[in-house]
Amino acid sequence: MATALWGIAARLFRKRSTGPAAGAITFALIAAAAILATATILLVANSIRPFLVPRYLIAMAPFSAALLAALSAEVIMRHRWLVLLSLLASVTAIGLSFARQARVGQWNATATPIGEIVRRCPGTVVHVRPRWVIPQDNPPQMIMANEARVVRFGHEYVAARAGFVIEPERSAQIAANCPTLLWIEQHLPESPAKLAGWAGLPLSADQIARSRMIVGETGFVVIYPAPRGS
Repeated sequence: MATALWGIAARLFRKRSTGPAAGAITFALIAAAAILATATILLVANSIRPFLVPRYLIAMAPFSAALLAALSAEVIMRHRWLVLLSLLASVTAIGLSFARQARVGQWNATATPIGEIVRRCPGTVVHVRPRWVIPQDNPPQMIMANEARVVRFGHEYVAARAGFVIEPERSAQIAANCPTLLWIEQHLPESPAKLAGWAGLPLSADQIARSRMIVGETGFVVIYPAPRGS
């Protein structure tokens, strides 16, 4: 960033920009306009209906990188130590990004405790529901074609890695002697009673009252205990 500002200042104090320098400035202006337009559209849409999560902003990263490169390339290439410093900064940033991603659990952060519960009580029943089972989420017209199939596959894949099996779609099976779990990703937690109703699970009021919730990085699981006396 400092080098980019240096590059801006150098060009501002020149009497005239021609050739590659002028082209770089033109490109930088286009990239800046693209970033501004994207940010404006996203912020306006988010103010109408909150939906933004960090990964939705990833499309802005290439434009931001291109903007910095266009403004700083000429200055950097004139000094070998700046070239080496830029390479070192790039390698460091990539390494830190890999390290951070390795620590991000995402769906696994929810699936791992589910797997532990199933191992402790093999009769545990695990239901999954897509986020749009919750009425205030996406209306039907906002759900993309084949999205339900993709979400189902994602749950099955992550569940298999965590060592458990999920119930068939629309199943309302309730465990007799173990907990019944309801797993939903890509949504904020809701009331266990409302979730049981939306998911179509015939749980007793006592089971709902004794339920607890585990909230992961991107989703949550509601743990409805086995019926009393089982």
